Formats: sequence, C-alpha cells, structure tokens
Amino acid sequence: MKVLVTGGTGFVGSHSVRALLDAGHEVRMLVRAPERIARALDPLGVQAPEHAVGDVTDAETVRRALEGCDAVQHAANVFSFDVRDVARMQQDNRRGTEVVLTTAQELGLDPIVHESSFVALLPSDGPLRPNSPLGEPNVPYARFKVETERIAQDLQQAGAPVVITRPGMVWGPNDPQLGETAILARERRFDERLALLGGQGGKLPRRSRHEHAVHAGPGERPKQLRGRLKVERSVRAERRRGRRQHHWAPVVWLGCIVH
Repeated sequence: MKVLVTGGTGFVGSHSVRALLDAGHEVRMLVRAPERIARALDPLGVQAPEHAVGDVTDAETVRRALEGCDAVQHAANVFSFDVRDVARMQQDNRRGTEVVLTTAQELGLDPIVHESSFVALLPSDGPLRPNSPLGEPNVPYARFKVETERIAQDLQQAGAPVVITRPGMVWGPNDPQLGETAILARERRFDERLALLGGQGGKLPRRSRHEHAVHAGPGERPKQLRGRLKVERSVRAERRRGRRQHHWAPVVWLGCIVH
C-alpha cells in the first residue's frame, strides 16, 4: 500500500519510513523542508522516497498529499519543553492533527495512524495501559498531546479506522534533530522532567514494542505485533557541549497501542 508519512524527517518518523519501505510499502513524505530528508534518511541507508512540500496545518496541502495514498502515519509534532514554543505547539500539534486525521477520514484512508505519547496518560498512579484514561498533565507539550489524542479518539468513536500509538521515552543513534529526549538522557534528567509532566508519572507498560515496526504494519492489527521490549545493539554517540563529551546509547522504543 502507499502510505503518507508526516514528520518523516524526525527520529521516529525517519525510522518508520525505513521500516515501511523494508516491508514493501510505497512511501510519500509530507515535509516542510525537503533539504532535511537526506539528513534524516541517509544514515539509515534509505534512498529518499517521493515527497510533497507543505505544512500539516494547511488543509489544501494535506489533501493533495493524501490523494492517491491508502494509509497515513501522522508523526509530525513539535516536541519542546520550552514555554516560548507554546503557540507553535498549539498550531502545529493540535491544528495539524485535526487537519491530517479528518482529511484522511474524508478520503477513505485505512488505517489512519496517529502517533500520540505516553505523556497523554499522565499523571497516573498505576501502570499505563491501552485503556488508561487521558490525563491532566501540567506541561504545555503534554497537554497538547492530550488534546491531539482526544481528536483521534473522537474519530475512532465515530467509526474512523484510526490507530493510536503511544511511544514512551525514545532515544538512540541517528536522531536527526537530537530531540529533547536524547538531551534528557544525556543530562540524566528523566526523573526531573517526568515529575514535571505528571507528578508520580505512572509506570510504563510491561508490554512494549519497536515503534517503527508497529508503524511498518499499517495493514495489520496492532495486537498481532505483540512483543517484548527490545534494545538494539548499543552504539557510541558523541556530541560536544563546551568541553564536555557525552556518550549515550542504546535505542529504546517504549509504548502502547490503542485500536
């Protein structure tokens, strides 16, 4: 099948593009900056697939990108704990999700995969599960994750073929943007930020999956992709910050799926 991927120049998105191609699917990427494609995919040994240039918040651009596709993976997302990015997160995350998912439904795509996050379930006093209620986190990024997942859940309840994935903390080699999770890992600040996200934070699900493997099976039901937490081969990655040198690894994918 032909799959439109938004956010394909990001960490999870780029690995998902590779997994989709490896699974034999056609991929079209919707990107704002096509010059970022090579930076994201070259380290993964992936030749750039077809792409459309545009913004996920623009309805006409999204509709043109979705036309001719069978499925969509919506991974485009502004990930920041910086309060100065609140307006951008509101526009890109909430508006973008609404546009991509509703347009995909109107065009009859199946499935419509929405990448949420475990932070949408925080705070929680118990283990996080697929049926855990949405939380009330006090950090803007997490609040927008709740809002975007609510959009996806409302479409599910209306009968749309929406699948929601909830990655946990994700980091590892070949992160095109050196995302904030990698920075937290580098600075050993997970506990601090989890506390900000939702008090006790809750416990990650016992069953975990390779996120990119889930996204590579858009025609399958997620329950068929069960598996234990896997940790890929450890790697050594260096990034200089002043005079300090940091090392971090391995790749870890944590999450749960709602369908």
